[in-house]
Amino acid sequence: MEKSECNYNLNEWKTFVLKELCNLNEASLIDTIWNRLKVNQKVPESDRKAHYLYTDLVLKCLEDEHGLIRTEKNGIQITTEGKYVASLKGGLSAYIFQFIKFLVSKIVLLAS
Repeated sequence: MEKSECNYNLNEWKTFVLKELCNLNEASLIDTIWNRLKVNQKVPESDRKAHYLYTDLVLKCLEDEHGLIRTEKNGIQITTEGKYVASLKGGLSAYIFQFIKFLVSKIVLLAS
């Protein structure tokens, strides 16, 4: 499989992680989710860049920026907010869009 077939859309990866955690009783090992993501997103086995993107960008963003998961040494647990985001039709992108709409409405309210 060529690297060009791999989907590096990190928002899709983040939504995939959240949905998989919901399917796996809200917690899993980091490597279990990684293996499922590799199959789903057609990530080549030897793609070091993809593993870095998963561990250092996708998981950190979901935990640190959005508070949608909690990670331990080898495991991931989804938060209540993460379950909500996973249930949205558009996943993380829909969640971010809702948040932006909320902020804009507050700015408009303050400006008037």
